[in-house]
Amino acid sequence: MKDMETVLFVDDEKGILNALRRSLRHESYNKIFVETSEGALDIIRNNEVAVIVSDLGLPDIDGVKLLKIVEENDPQIYKIALTGKDDLNEIYQIFEHVDLFKYITKPWNVENMKAYIHEALDLYVANKKK
Repeated sequence: MKDMETVLFVDDEKGILNALRRSLRHESYNKIFVETSEGALDIIRNNEVAVIVSDLGLPDIDGVKLLKIVEENDPQIYKIALTGKDDLNEIYQIFEHVDLFKYITKPWNVENMKAYIHEALDLYVANKKK
């Protein structure tokens, strides 16, 4: 069930994490919010994570590198990139390096974000049953 799955949100800006926390507070899945790539990797090592929503401009480990590490270590996790940049060349480069599920630009549309996360959770649950 989706309400048992965990979505991990990674952003170095507390304001962004707080906005995500507020806008997604009524969603029925488990939510974990962290400010660093290292924190995200620690969460993934110690918890079953279905979806990661990560900013790409992280200071400790670049967000693209973080998502690549996640992909290499736990390929079943669905990866959603969140960034303030909307450069198409950057987007294409990210898709060349990481199997992204979605790419969301800031400011995000809350309903679209909810829909993307639910879609990823549905796929995660369906693949887990196989």
